[in-house]
Parts: sequence; structure tokens; C-alpha cells
Amino acid sequence: MRLKVFKRAAAVLVLVPALNGTPVMAQRTVTTPQRFNYFGEFFFPELPPIPPLPPLPPMPELEVFRFAFPQALRSGESTDPEVRFQQEVFRTLLRNNADRGIEIAAERLKADPDDQIVLGNLTSIANSGSPKSMALLLSVAKTSTNANARRTATVLIARSKGDKEAVTATILDILATNRDDESQQAALSALSELDSPRAVKMLSDIVRNKDRSIAARRSALGVVSRSGGSLATLEELYNGVTDSSELRRSILASISRSSDSRAVSILAKIAKSDADETMRRAAIQHLGTRKEAEAVKALEDLLKK
Repeated sequence: MRLKVFKRAAAVLVLVPALNGTPVMAQRTVTTPQRFNYFGEFFFPELPPIPPLPPLPPMPELEVFRFAFPQALRSGESTDPEVRFQQEVFRTLLRNNADRGIEIAAERLKADPDDQIVLGNLTSIANSGSPKSMALLLSVAKTSTNANARRTATVLIARSKGDKEAVTATILDILATNRDDESQQAALSALSELDSPRAVKMLSDIVRNKDRSIAARRSALGVVSRSGGSLATLEELYNGVTDSSELRRSILASISRSSDSRAVSILAKIAKSDADETMRRAAIQHLGTRKEAEAVKALEDLLKK
């Protein structure tokens, strides 16, 4: 039996049994469906045209923003052209004769403590190389009525290339003299750059001093922690500060951040026996951040109480 397939029609042969039992070949024509525009087996009807978008509204006029560094970051440069000119004259004088320039600066500050010609050139004075520069900067740091000048002078003293212990003594003197927050912050920041044992001791005294503001005491604590204050020093501060729970929590956090594994035993002791429940809870939380096996053991022991 043969099947013939045509281009437009397929011939289907069917065996039909005859009356006498002999099969008879019957043929049926099947018409191929009409071709449609489609992709794969999914039909895509023609979409209606997209209407044009409405015109965009006009852009609003934007105010031009021009960034300018704060006055302190521009070394006290004035916006007054005449003052800027005078400042440049003074810098040139310092380069030509530093000692004479600093003498003139001292005279001008006596006449006007807020003299912008001098205060705008404190960095140039510090870099002048004159042995008289430190005395002038110290005078500005301790007595100037300009807070920005006091802060700048303090930082410049800390960054000077003099003897570290002498510089530390100078900064500590500034710290003891000026009690305003800006001067205190500048002096504490300067001490953090010196990394001096004498500075750590002085700063520890500030943390304990109840007459100092909490902000100043917390800043001093931060410098002690960053300057490599020992774990014993931090534990002593925790036991010595009794007037401020806020400050004790800060000391506790400093203890928990110590890389010394003995911090675990200190935290466990506080969690077990401190009279302040909030401190005990805080110590437990800090124990949970330690990865030593001793920390897990301390927490298990606390469960057995």
C-alpha cells in the first residue's frame, strides 16, 4: 500500500471491507488550513497605534550652587580683597624674615586680638621655622577671643616637630586653661595624635573629674581608648566613675572592644556582681559579642546562679 502526499491536499487511503470480504481502497481528500500571520503557536493581533505623548512641562529654573570651603579649612583666608592682599604681604614678610614677622604679629594682636591678617596666617607662622612661633601660637590658643583661632593654634602646636613631652605639656596647659567646649575638643583631639603616657594619665584624670562636662569626659575617654590605654586603666576608670551611668556604659563599651582576652573576665565580673542592674545587662550583651570560649563559659556560669 502506498500513500501519496500532495502539496495542497493529502490523499488518505482507507481500507474499506467489501461485501465479499475483499478490501477496497477508498480515498478521502483533506484540505490544508489557510495560512495565518502568526509567530510560533501564539497569535499576535495588530495593536492600535500609540497616541503621541503630551509635551513635557518646562524645566524649573535651578539655583546655581557654588560650594565653598568653610573659613577654617581655607586657613582663615578673608573674603575682603584688601584683607587678602594684606595677608599675602604678611606671608611674604614671614618668608623673608620669620622672626621680624612674628614680632609684628605679636604687636598687631596686642592692638587687636581678632586681627585677621595674623589669625589668617597661623599655619604660615607655625611653618616659619622661627623659635618664636610656638610662644605666639600658645598665646593665641590660650587667650584669643576667636574660637576658630584657638582651635587652629592648638592643633598646630600638637603637629609641631618639637619634643613630644614638651608639646604634650603645652597641650595639657591649654586644656587646663580653657574650659569652653571648642577649645577642649581641639586639645583632646591634639592629645590623641601625640600618644604620650603623660597624656593618658592626664586624660584619665579628666574622665574621673566630676567638675568637667560629660561631653569633655567622654571625649577624654575616647582619646584614652584610641591612644592605647591599657585594660587595667579602663577597669580602673570604670570602678572610679560613680556619678554617671552614661559614662560607665561608654567605659564598658571600650573594655568590650579591647583585643586583650582578659576583657572577658572583667565583663563577667561586672555582669555577676555590679550593683547597677543596667550595667550587668550591658556587660552580658558585650559578652555576647566576644568570640572566646571563655565568654561562652561565663554566660553558662551566669545561668547557674
